[in-house]
Amino acid sequence: SDAPQVVRYKAYYNAGIIACNNGDFEGATSYFRKALEIDSSRIEAKINMELSIRMIESESRQNESQAIPASEEPQKNQDLENTVWIGLEYFCNEGDSLWEMSDSDFISFAADELASIGIIDRDAVEDAVRIKVRKAYPAYFDGYGDFDRIRKFLDGIENLYCIGRNGQHRYNNMDHSMMTAVTAARIFAAGDPDRSPVWNVNTESEYHEEKKQN
Repeated sequence: SDAPQVVRYKAYYNAGIIACNNGDFEGATSYFRKALEIDSSRIEAKINMELSIRMIESESRQNESQAIPASEEPQKNQDLENTVWIGLEYFCNEGDSLWEMSDSDFISFAADELASIGIIDRDAVEDAVRIKVRKAYPAYFDGYGDFDRIRKFLDGIENLYCIGRNGQHRYNNMDHSMMTAVTAARIFAAGDPDRSPVWNVNTESEYHEEKKQN
């Protein structure tokens, strides 16, 4: 097209926004990607494309869960006193053998590992779920210097609160991540539009897990 770059970018970006509003997240992803092919520096397109991709993944998980007939759903264990939930975290890269492993194979692999080190009895596993998280760990390079611009944009979304590692793109500890959620709930309940208390969690100069000298 002979149209100026900014016009072509806006056309695709606005088409992506319209597609999002209509619930067409695959179309939105395609439009935002085309907008970024024209101008790869536009942060708003990057953010909205990532959100569209996550909405596609979320809808896919919902469809999978709804496809299970009620008769095949596992019975919930009512013996809560003698039942425990164990969470495992595996580091991998998109496309490697762990990432590409099927859910059933991965769950079996994880259960076998727990059993091999004596944490559980292999036959005692009653239920399990696997969640794959893309780009789970924050990276402080490339465009990270523009993070304040991203934060300002996100803070302008009335019903959005950025919490935890992924929400704040910050290498928080578990306690810090939970505190961002607690703080977000408090300011939401109070009707306070200021998001700074959420962002200020874990900004103190002294790191919480620093080893103490005896």
